[in-house]
Amino acid sequence: MATYRPDSNTLLADDSILEYVLETTVYPREHERVRELSLITQQHPKSFMGSSPDQMQFFSVLLKMIGARNTIEVGVFTGYSLLSTALALPADGKVCPAPSPRHRHRSMHAWYCTWALRSNRTCACYCLQVVAIDVNREFYDLGRPVIEKAGVAHKVDFREGDGLAVLDGVLAEDGGAKAGTFDFAYADADKLQYAGYHERLLRLVHVGGTIAYDNTLWGGSVAMPRDTLGSSEYDRVVRDYMLDFNAAVAADDRVEACVLPIADGVTLCRRVK
Repeated sequence: MATYRPDSNTLLADDSILEYVLETTVYPREHERVRELSLITQQHPKSFMGSSPDQMQFFSVLLKMIGARNTIEVGVFTGYSLLSTALALPADGKVCPAPSPRHRHRSMHAWYCTWALRSNRTCACYCLQVVAIDVNREFYDLGRPVIEKAGVAHKVDFREGDGLAVLDGVLAEDGGAKAGTFDFAYADADKLQYAGYHERLLRLVHVGGTIAYDNTLWGGSVAMPRDTLGSSEYDRVVRDYMLDFNAAVAADDRVEACVLPIADGVTLCRRVK
């Protein structure tokens, strides 16, 4: 019988298993600045909003496996997951070509930058690697000094605002030139907006790109009868939403998807069309 664990960082039946994973494969190679920001996040009254270390290690390895250079993150909080992402991306990925005289038109410039990112070219125009979106800059400012100390602040383009509105803005930039230019997207913001994020992120990542959604098993509640949860009404609403969202993603022929029982559940999608 599934056990509902709304306050846990893992869906594993025994926390000692998570400790084994952390001590064996996560902590020994954890970047010192990632650990520093993790401690800052843990001390925050809303620390439950942060991602787990094993999940961040998984994303770090995944980003390197797919050769990601251009990513977008919806829901930043203190920037803990953002820092892990920025460190996993190549050091030179931020730089893309400046327009030559024949590429001075804005839309052509955007196309040229996109071409350069995909063909691994560089020059003097700065195209930031990580578009980071959050409704509250105050949280991000807690972690920003650590991100700067890690030497990756130049990779981050932080945008404050509602996730859906900012995504619409990114899609509209440069006449829609950013559509299909992102290698990886991570959504960990308003859970009840995941369907809206999905439609927009599918337009932003290229075919073959990856989208990850956090908290999609919602403390294990998706495997339990609603009337047995004994939790808050919000938890029950999100549990119902995640059931519908996971079912919709599984039936979406634009992606190949799987649900991973890591941390609080991660739904991973690969865009196929």
